[in-house]
Amino acid sequence: MPDRYREFFRSVVGVSPYDYQVTLAEELTAGHNVVLRAPTGAGKTWAAMVPLFYEGWGQRPARLVYALPLRTLAQGIYVEASRLAQRLAQPVAVTLQTGEQPDDPFFNRGTIVVTTYDQVLSGLLCGPYGLSDRLSNINAAAIAGALVVFDEFHLMEPQKAFLTAVATMHMFAGLCQSVWMTATATESLVRALSEALEVRQVPRGTAQFDALLRELPSVDSVSRGLTVEQSCLSAESVLRVHERRSIVVCNQVGRAQELFRLLRQQYDPREIVLLHSRFLKADRSCKEAELRKRFGKGAVGGGILVATQVIEAGLDISCEHLHTEMCPINSLVQRAGRCARFPDETGLVHVYPLPPDGNAHRPYEALEIRVAQDTIGRGATRLTPELCARWVEKAHGESDGLALRDGWRSRYEECLRRIEDNSLGGQHVRVADLIREVDNIRVVIAPEPPGSPGELEGVAVPRTTLYGLIGRHHTAFRGWVYKGDDEQPWESVTAEQDVRQAYVVCLSPAVAAYDRELGLRLGVPGEMTSPSRSVPDRPGWKTIKGETWERHAREVASQALARLEREGPDGGLVGGGLVKRYGLDWAAAKAAVGAASLLHDLGKVQTTWQAWARAAMETTRPGYVHARAIAHTDFNPESRDDRRRERALGLRRPPHAAAGAYYAGLFLPRLLQALPTGVRAQVGAACVVAILAHHGGWLPGDLGMQVAPLWDGWPQELASVVGWVPDGQRVVRLAKHADKKGLLERVVREVVGPDRIACWWPLVAYLIRTLRLSDQQATAEVGSDD
Repeated sequence: MPDRYREFFRSVVGVSPYDYQVTLAEELTAGHNVVLRAPTGAGKTWAAMVPLFYEGWGQRPARLVYALPLRTLAQGIYVEASRLAQRLAQPVAVTLQTGEQPDDPFFNRGTIVVTTYDQVLSGLLCGPYGLSDRLSNINAAAIAGALVVFDEFHLMEPQKAFLTAVATMHMFAGLCQSVWMTATATESLVRALSEALEVRQVPRGTAQFDALLRELPSVDSVSRGLTVEQSCLSAESVLRVHERRSIVVCNQVGRAQELFRLLRQQYDPREIVLLHSRFLKADRSCKEAELRKRFGKGAVGGGILVATQVIEAGLDISCEHLHTEMCPINSLVQRAGRCARFPDETGLVHVYPLPPDGNAHRPYEALEIRVAQDTIGRGATRLTPELCARWVEKAHGESDGLALRDGWRSRYEECLRRIEDNSLGGQHVRVADLIREVDNIRVVIAPEPPGSPGELEGVAVPRTTLYGLIGRHHTAFRGWVYKGDDEQPWESVTAEQDVRQAYVVCLSPAVAAYDRELGLRLGVPGEMTSPSRSVPDRPGWKTIKGETWERHAREVASQALARLEREGPDGGLVGGGLVKRYGLDWAAAKAAVGAASLLHDLGKVQTTWQAWARAAMETTRPGYVHARAIAHTDFNPESRDDRRRERALGLRRPPHAAAGAYYAGLFLPRLLQALPTGVRAQVGAACVVAILAHHGGWLPGDLGMQVAPLWDGWPQELASVVGWVPDGQRVVRLAKHADKKGLLERVVREVVGPDRIACWWPLVAYLIRTLRLSDQQATAEVGSDD
C-alpha cells in the first residue's frame, strides 16, 4: 500500500506525503481508531481527509465528520475540505454544520461534514443543539458508518466533552472509526483512548516521532524563542518590537476589542485587523481571507492581528512576534505555533501577565494560569517540540489524570441514562453539562423578533455573558427568547432565568451594537440589524399533498433502502459493524429497515385517524371520496390559514406512532423470518422502538386511549404492501387487549430495557435515524404537524 497511497496522495494534494501521513492511512484502511500526535504545520488536516477517498479500504466509511472545538475554526477547515473536493475525480459534497451556519443539521447532506464537537455530541445524546424536541433522536446515530475526526482534542475539557466523546465512540464501536488529532495531548488522555477505543498511535513510537520532526521543514528549519514579559500586554509593548507581522492574542473578546482600538490610535489603522468569535460569518470570512494574504505562507503584506483563542488552530498564518496573555500551557503551545511557522523563519513569543482584575483569568481557571506561570518560569528559552511536550505533560498530566479518575465507563453509563431520558423517556433534559463548561447561546439583533430565528444570521455568546447584560440593564433591557409556540413564538426577556433554557435570543439594537471592525458589543447601543440568511431547503418544507397510506409506505421503504445502498458495498463500515455486533449480514439489515419503513405509519390505518383525515380532505377538495386509507392530507405547515382550518374541524388529529408500534408486532415476525433466530426477536423489537419513536415521542401514559380498531379496509391495504395479513380475529383481540401499554412495554424492553440498551441502542438509533430521514425525504415530515 505505501507506494500506491503515496501516488494517490500526490495526485490529490500536489506534494508527496510525509511518512506519518502514509502510516495514518494504513491504520485507517485496516479499520483501526487512531490518535495522531504531530506538531503544528505538519499537515494533519490533509492526513485525515485524503484517506477517505483512497480505494484500499476493507470497509470504507460512507462519510467523514470533522469535529472541531470552536465554530470559528470550522470555517477554515471547511475551506480546506472544499479545496480537497475540487481536486478529486468524483463529485464530493462538503457541508458546514455549526450553530451559526446550520447547513447540514441532520449530518446527511455532505460526504465531508465540518462541524463542532458540540453539534456531534449533543446529537448523540438526543439533545441536539438548534433542533426541536420532536427531532431529539434524529442524530442519535449520526456517526454510524462515519469516520469521525476530533481535531485539536486537547481543547476538549477532559471531564466533559473528552470523556463524553470517548464514551459515545465506544458506544458505536465497530459502526464508526475515529481519529484524534493534536500536538499537545497528555499521556492520561492517550491512555483513556487506548483503553476505550484501542487506538493505534501515529507516529508509531518515539523513533518515528523523532524522524517526523526531522522530516518537517516547519520544525527543522525554524527558530522560535519565548520570553516572559514583566508588565501587562499593551499597545506600546506591541509596537515597540513590531517588524513586518505581529499577532496579539487576548483571552477575552472585550480586551481584544479595547487593544485593537488603542492600536488604531497609535498606528496605521489600515494595517490592523481584529478577529474573534463574535463576528458574523461573512465578515469573519473576509477577515480570514485578508489574514491569509497578510500572514499566510508566501505573503508579501504584513500588519498587526489582534485576536482571541480563535487562532489557536485552523489558521495557517505566521509572524515574527507573537504577543499573548498568560494562558494554559496547551493553549500557549498552540498559539506559539502561529509564530515562525513556515520554513526558515525566526520568531519570538512574548508572554504577558494578566491584568489585575478578579475575572481576568476567564475563560480559564485561575489555577490553570498559575500552573502555566510556574511551568514556563520567568526567563527566556528556545521553544522546541520536545520542550513543549514536556511542558504540556508537566502542566496538564496530573490534572487530566484527576479529571479522568472516574474513567470513561462511568461517563458511558451516564450517556446511556441521558439518551434514555431524552429519546425514550421524553424528558428532554439538557446535555450541555456533559460537553463544555461554557454554554453558548445564539444572538441575533433586530428591533423586533423575526418570524423564525433561522431568518437572521447570529453570533454565539456565552450564556453567562447574557446574564450579566440582563442584570446591568435590568428595566432597560430589551430582548426576546424563542419558544417556538405557534401563536406566540417569542417571549420578552425580563430576568436571567428566561434565557437559561433558550438556544437563541433576539436583542434590540438598544442593548447590542455590531460593526464590521469590532464585531458584536453587548451593552452598547447600535444601529445595525442582523443580516438575513438563506436557510437550506428541506424536503417538502412548503406543502404536503394528500397521499394514500399504501403509496407512502412504499415510498418511505424505497427511500430507506436507497439510503442503505449509499453506505457502500455490503454496507461499508456500518454493514461490517452490524455483522460484528449482532451477526446481521447486509441482507438482514435491509430486511429490518424495510420492515420498519413499511409499517412505520401503521397507526394511521386506525378508524380514528382515517375519520380525521377524511374530514380534513373534505375541507380542501370538494366532492372528495374517501376510498383508500390516507397517510397525509393537503397541508402547508407555514400557512396560518391551513392551521386554523384544521383547528376548525372539531376533530383533533389523533396520534399514531404508539398505535403503529403496537400493531406492528402482528406483521414483523413474518417480515423478519429470514433473520437468524438468535436475534430475530430483538431486531423485531428494535423495529417496534423505531416506529414508536419516529416522531420523537415515546410511550404515552395511557396507551389504551391512543389505540383504536383498524379501519375496515385494512386487510386490502396491508396485503398490497406487506403481501400477507394475519387472521382478523387476532387483530380484534389485540385492539381489545386490557393492558396494551404493558404488552408493548414488554416488547420494547427487549432492546432498551436497563440491561439491554447498552447492547442494542446503536441498532435502535440507526433504525430510528434511517426511518426518520427517509420519511422526511418521502413526505416532508420536517415542518409539518404530522
